[in-house]
Amino acid sequence: MAITGNAYTAGNLAATIPEIWSPIVNEKNFPHAVLSNFCVDLSEFIVSGGDVIHVPDLYTNALTVSTQSTEGTEITPSVAAQVDDSITVTTHVYVAWMFGDNTMTQVATNYGLNEAYARQAQGLLMNTLEAALAALWSSLSTTAVGDTSNGITDGDIRVAISTLESADFRVDDFAFFFHPEVYWTQIHGISKYYTFQTSTFEMIKSGNLPGQSGMEHAFKGQLYGIPLYTTTNLVNSLQTYRNLLLTPNAFMYGIRPFGGFIDTEFGPTPLKIRVQAEYQIRNLALLSVADMSYGVGAVRADGGVVLNSSNAYITS
Repeated sequence: MAITGNAYTAGNLAATIPEIWSPIVNEKNFPHAVLSNFCVDLSEFIVSGGDVIHVPDLYTNALTVSTQSTEGTEITPSVAAQVDDSITVTTHVYVAWMFGDNTMTQVATNYGLNEAYARQAQGLLMNTLEAALAALWSSLSTTAVGDTSNGITDGDIRVAISTLESADFRVDDFAFFFHPEVYWTQIHGISKYYTFQTSTFEMIKSGNLPGQSGMEHAFKGQLYGIPLYTTTNLVNSLQTYRNLLLTPNAFMYGIRPFGGFIDTEFGPTPLKIRVQAEYQIRNLALLSVADMSYGVGAVRADGGVVLNSSNAYITS
């Protein structure tokens, strides 16, 4: 006996097939905060107020060595004028968003939207600080290496290291910061670093990691014994990535602690980003704001080198 194959389809049953909203929310990705974890943070000095942080420069005009040709004669003291370096902490940035009552009552209760947007706002603000630090590349006084037409070379890297070490900076204090595209498409193509048998990079997978907490995921290993980090916040201008070799004192920054303090194992620590929420009856809505006041500066302009590389070059 024949049996019909005329079964219901999903289209026939559309009125009774539910759509399911998962509790998972895909949030925005942000670069890791590597520059702000490496550079000198002066925030603690403006906890009690102030808008300019001074860092006296005693190295530009240095003391001199004199010779006493005749024993017993009067000595001549050196006089070296100081230089007043400073950063101004007055840039006030914020992210604000508002949810109206009528809309919020329609949103599924399993979504903590305000918390999710607060995390995004904090990421945006920290990214603003990172980008401001990366933009200080043009304030470095040391000679840049590389160019806009070619990829980074081993020679460029060695010249950059030599430049800072020849100025008597300690190699132990150095760190490389490369754009991920430069790291993967140019540095990995330098045969001197990577062959089938050997690698100049020491990939540290456990133990102590150079740098501060929060930099782990951007750490790619050590090149010539110097930690190397990647970040997309490095400036891409005029077809050129402005990669950096820095010492911590090259760039400094300060953040005014709007957010108050939290207790840590090291004592009270200022919260650098303030997040506030307040119900606005005149709007029948919840208004939320995340804000930060910061300033950056190239306080030790000879403490870093720019490594220029083409943003279109791929080393085979």
